[in-house]
Amino acid sequence: MQTAAITKTDESRSVDRKAPDRDARNAASVPRLAGLLLEAMPLGPIQMVLRRIASRASRSQPEFFERLGEHSGKRVLIDPTDLPLFLLLVADSRCTILVAHRRARVPPHDVRIRATFGTLLGLLEGVLDGDAAFFRRDVLVEGEVEAAVSLRNALDAYRGDVVEDALGTFGLLHGLASLVLRPWRADRTGRDHD
Repeated sequence: MQTAAITKTDESRSVDRKAPDRDARNAASVPRLAGLLLEAMPLGPIQMVLRRIASRASRSQPEFFERLGEHSGKRVLIDPTDLPLFLLLVADSRCTILVAHRRARVPPHDVRIRATFGTLLGLLEGVLDGDAAFFRRDVLVEGEVEAAVSLRNALDAYRGDVVEDALGTFGLLHGLASLVLRPWRADRTGRDHD
């Protein structure tokens, strides 16, 4: 298995641990709380939401799959290191699959993309530079690196906002779902909070 980068170690982080302000503590508690809720929540409701997101993406952006070329159908394991779940994405124009897996067992995959959820969200929204995040080692890519690059290029060419399109699947709960993502959107460093 190819490893394209390694994750940062604690000593490479320069975080002032003496006097975190109240806003930073509050922002840090929401992702932790979300992680605890996801851990306790049955996978059924999560899978339902992920199916809707995948279905909506494949209907609204068929050219996305064309851009994947030979990497269409590859199993991409998305590993948000600060959440208790893996997401497995199989992007194929015939049937796009996006499913959650508990961390107890790593599902078979062709490529694994590891980063904090905030970093992954920033990459999806286009507010973080993928190359810079990769070379800063905020993102780790293992396995078929070409498949990850193909996915990134397809996402770069995506018409519209990937995250807003996903949030649109929540219907009337769009505002609440957007509110839940706010702490991760506020922290674009990809670093853990204390």
